Amino acid sequence: PTFWDIHKDGSTPTFTSATIASGATLTHSAQATAHTYSLKLAVSGNMTVTGDINVNDRGYRYGQGPGTGGTKGQYSTDGGASYGGLGTLGYGIAAGVVYGYQYAPIDIGSGGGGSTGSGSGGGAIKLIAGGIFTVNGSILSSGGDAGSSTGDAGGSGGSIWIEGETITGSGTIAANGGDGGVEGYSSRDGGGGGGGRMIIYHTLTESLDGTITVTGGNGNNN
Repeated sequence: PTFWDIHKDGSTPTFTSATIASGATLTHSAQATAHTYSLKLAVSGNMTVTGDINVNDRGYRYGQGPGTGGTKGQYSTDGGASYGGLGTLGYGIAAGVVYGYQYAPIDIGSGGGGSTGSGSGGGAIKLIAGGIFTVNGSILSSGGDAGSSTGDAGGSGGSIWIEGETITGSGTIAANGGDGGVEGYSSRDGGGGGGGRMIIYHTLTESLDGTITVTGGNGNNN
C-alpha cells in the first residue's frame, strides 16, 4: 500500500485531480495511544477511486481511545468500543461511550476493551473534490475484529468525510464496528464494536448505487 500520513491538525494537501487506480491501496499508518495521522486529500477537479482507500484497524489499539470498552475479568468479557454508534456490552462489562461530532466526523475509532486480543478502531479519511467524485472501488474505515476464540471485543469504526460537486459510482463505503470474540458460552461473547461516523456532502447531485454501511459488529447478546 501507499501511506498518506497527514497530521490530523495539518492542512489538507490539494491537487488538480486524483485517481486511485484499480489494484492500488492508499492508507495511513496504524496508531496506538494517540490520534496523530489522518488520510486527507483535496482536489480542485475530479477524484476517481477504482482501487482501495483502506484505513481499517488504523485507529486506537485495544484499551485505548475515548470510546474504548471495559476490560474483562476472570468471569467477564471485554466491552465493545464506541464512536458514532454504541458498542455492545461484554458479559458483565460496559461498552465504551459515544463521542465526536456527527456533522464533522474527523476522529479515529477506539479499541475494544483492554485485552490484547481486542480489535483496533478504524482510521480517519477526509476526501474533497471540487468536481465529480466517483467511487467504483472502496473507501473503508472499519474497526478490527477480536480474536476468534476469546472474550475480547471489537474496535469501533472510524470516520469518513466525502465532499464533491457530484458524487457517483457503484463502490463500497464502510465504517463498521468489529466483531467481538467468542467465549464459548452463549451469552458470554466479547462486545461488538459500534459503527463509526460518515458524512457525504454534495452541491449538485448524488447517484451512489453501491454499498454504504455504518453498522455495529456482532457481539455479546446481539
